[in-house]
Amino acid sequence: MTDEGQRVRCRVFASEPNDLKDERRRGVVLWVPQSLDELINTAKEQLRVSSANCVVSEDGAKILDTNMISDCQKLFLESECT
Repeated sequence: MTDEGQRVRCRVFASEPNDLKDERRRGVVLWVPQSLDELINTAKEQLRVSSANCVVSEDGAKILDTNMISDCQKLFLESECT
């Protein structure tokens, strides 16, 4: 959890968490916004991805709220989360 007013960054990649490091496409560092939809839309725009609708952590867990994101956490866009 962060103090009031402290900004949190995250690293977002368009590849899958299980992709080999050498096969991953370049990611983007973003400030974590208030809403998950805003994070997804900004990441999609920056990474030129059209089909993503959810974000997962490096271990494959679905992120449900931006308050769950740790500073500098590695995240991945996915087109279908179950």
